[in-house]
Amino acid sequence: MSNEETTKHCVYDQIAGSIHRFTIAIADRQAMDEFIPVMADIFDTTPPDETVLLLIDFRPDGIPPLRYAVQSLREMIKDRETPYIRAAYLHEANVITSLITTFLDRLRLKSRRKLFTGADVEDEALSWLLSDER
Repeated sequence: MSNEETTKHCVYDQIAGSIHRFTIAIADRQAMDEFIPVMADIFDTTPPDETVLLLIDFRPDGIPPLRYAVQSLREMIKDRETPYIRAAYLHEANVITSLITTFLDRLRLKSRRKLFTGADVEDEALSWLLSDER
């Protein structure tokens, strides 16, 4: 088995008991292929009256190919009831990451989201996720 086969492109863990953290280690189609089934499972197992808390870290390698990401997400949510989502996105400042909200709006998910830019923003993002702040 090659190292490429064992390397996760999208690393998932659950932190603070209720926050689903995804780190995009390698921003490619494989990252989305790893992200989608985990996200689908989270949607399928979350009661409709609960909020899904997401922390998605794009800082290691940027954003996966946007067209593929949006198509994959659309396909996944097409026939699925999606819970309310509160999401914090960690990213470095650049033109591509500024497009995140545009593409997320096209998905029409029930959500509240906030972008956090820079190296030392994870604690701020976690505090926001756990707060009632809009």
